[in-house]
Amino acid sequence: MTTFDVHQHLWPPAVVELLTRRRRPPCISEGIVRIPGRSAFPFDEAQSDVGCRLAQLDADGIELAVVSLSPTDCFDAELTAAWEVAMPEVSRAAGGRLIPLAARRPAPGFAGVCISAADLIGDFDRLAGPVAAAGEVLFVHPGPASAPPPGVPVWWPGAFDYAAQMQAALVAWLGGPGRRAGGPPVIFAILAGGAAILLDRLRARGAELAPVDDHRLYLDTASFGEAAIRFCRDQVGSGRLLYGSDAPVISSQRTLAAVRGLGASDAAAVLSTNPASLYGSFIPERSQCQTL
Repeated sequence: MTTFDVHQHLWPPAVVELLTRRRRPPCISEGIVRIPGRSAFPFDEAQSDVGCRLAQLDADGIELAVVSLSPTDCFDAELTAAWEVAMPEVSRAAGGRLIPLAARRPAPGFAGVCISAADLIGDFDRLAGPVAAAGEVLFVHPGPASAPPPGVPVWWPGAFDYAAQMQAALVAWLGGPGRRAGGPPVIFAILAGGAAILLDRLRARGAELAPVDDHRLYLDTASFGEAAIRFCRDQVGSGRLLYGSDAPVISSQRTLAAVRGLGASDAAAVLSTNPASLYGSFIPERSQCQTL
């Protein structure tokens, strides 16, 4: 069975070149990535190298990766357009092993659309209709973090704010049956911020939420370990989980080991059966699935 990682990011070389020419964030200046609202960090050229990415997939035993433009990168229209122009060629160069998602609206050559948690909460109807009409997948990812409280550590936005965004997005989706009717499959990144543990409390406070076993609902496992993934498996069923790594932002090893530790049947569902039901039409011929 084909194995998938449904949550990866990549800046193509053409986008990296554009970022290095810019003088305002988002930009790369003297080897440092500067993005509004995020701490500066060194740029690693290997993270944009397709050969390196495929080698890491091989090391992980993963055949295909779904690649999106992270809303946390705060790309403007110029950068977003450059990313979408470059990614189909990146996918072809990778023998189809990197499956791109468009940014915010469907586009030819893409397997679905990546939107921010705030987009889902505020504009779900307008965004979801075209995705459903195209028969594609909607991937919900954290967006830019709000201003952190004074004195918090640098990990605060990524660890706390992003999780809170995703919790709110899932609750908004579960609480709006009219908005979900006829909608596309929706993947919530990072286990929707661990929202499954909150559902009993929300209902105890009067929230009217749809069941979490809806066939259009999926949660990706990125950044979580064994205890959290097992808890979500028990709450929503293995049929609603997808393996995602958030590479290259986070190492895949801990989450991948946790997924494979679920047992053969559940691991096969999370790594292969479930994602194939969403992206199966993008599986290339086996002869193409070779590392560059």
